[in-house]
Amino acid sequence: MTIMEGKAVWITYLLNKEGRRKSLLQGGGGYRTQRLHVKATPELIELAQTIHPDGKVFLDIGASFGRERPVELAIPFYERPSKYDINSILIKKAPGWRWAAIRGIHEFDEPQTVESLVAWEKARRKHLASARTDPENLKLIEKLEAEFKARVEAEDEVAL
Repeated sequence: MTIMEGKAVWITYLLNKEGRRKSLLQGGGGYRTQRLHVKATPELIELAQTIHPDGKVFLDIGASFGRERPVELAIPFYERPSKYDINSILIKKAPGWRWAAIRGIHEFDEPQTVESLVAWEKARRKHLASARTDPENLKLIEKLEAEFKARVEAEDEVAL
């Protein structure tokens, strides 16, 4: 990895109870929110979710920390278009099925290195991409959208 001269990346992730315990035993602070300030590499900049106008670079791993948008997980959910979970942001606009950016979190059970965080984030993104293009998922979505459309039409007929 080459280092970008003079630039840094702030990497933030969370530890669960066991992770906080291990952090303390290793001489760390034991805090839930862990922040690493490391020299920027092209790989880290490529993964970063936020690059501020002043050039500050942020990479949130496993959660969102109030900057641009929640971490997106590969979780499709199915419901009427007018309803949605207040803890989600709709990503794919289509009747019925939506990909959600869940404001959920992943807490690690031990302090992480930059390398392990990068590997985790790459695996998360690969899983998300494959979930959206998996032929089995697409067939299931098509089937459920057809069922949903038929159910909505039947409910509308009853309402009339």
